[in-house]
Amino acid sequence: MAKGGQHTEQPISRLFLSPPFPTSPTDRQAAHWLTCLNQDERNILANYQGKRHIEYLLSRALLRHALTATIAPEQPLDTWTIDYPADSPPALTAVAAQGWHCSLAHSRKRVAVALSNRGACGIDIECHRPRHNRPQLAQTYFTAGEQAFLEQLPETERETAFYRLWTLKEAWYKADGRRAFSSILGGLDFSKTSDQTALQTPLQAWWQELDGFSLAFAGNVPPTSLWQGWPDQEGKNAPGRFTGFQPVETGAQ
Repeated sequence: MAKGGQHTEQPISRLFLSPPFPTSPTDRQAAHWLTCLNQDERNILANYQGKRHIEYLLSRALLRHALTATIAPEQPLDTWTIDYPADSPPALTAVAAQGWHCSLAHSRKRVAVALSNRGACGIDIECHRPRHNRPQLAQTYFTAGEQAFLEQLPETERETAFYRLWTLKEAWYKADGRRAFSSILGGLDFSKTSDQTALQTPLQAWWQELDGFSLAFAGNVPPTSLWQGWPDQEGKNAPGRFTGFQPVETGAQ
């Protein structure tokens, strides 16, 4: 158990989102973020340069900020025990017995972190940007129902809808370790909202458009709050205004 960690019966799924990170953080920001990391993470960080360096540094600092802010406000950020299994997301070994899980995502200079005390969770974020091959991507990776849903929308709405579907699938994949990503792409249809329940699972997904980004979360309870800011500032904590989805099983393999 983490120092000061305390189990609570209250369901919590908190999301943390950074502003777009600068080309180079200020010396003060970089120094503070570095103090959040343990030695193993610093060793990994030393292998990266440029954008990947900043992305790794910020994502680990934001995760540790999220842990302290959510579970144990008195615990120093660099003392959390976080394991990094090969080809797997970070594991919160010290607080896993309390039900805590985490998920990380990044897109176009923004980092997102999810924490939940109700089992596995997943988060994804994507920047909305024009893609000339969007119809081909939809035809390749989306279900027939999702393709029909996109086609009936005005062209001005299709880009947002495309990223909504993509991030919902990515977040679900991260939360549902039993399914391969290919089976989620073709086997689950996210074109309807959660009043169209079809799967016999407590797992659900929620989505929000935010400043030209799609942010999606999958878990067993809805997001309880969305915090925005840098790990070295107070930030802004507000209730998440998310739309819920429960995908339809298509039977596709």
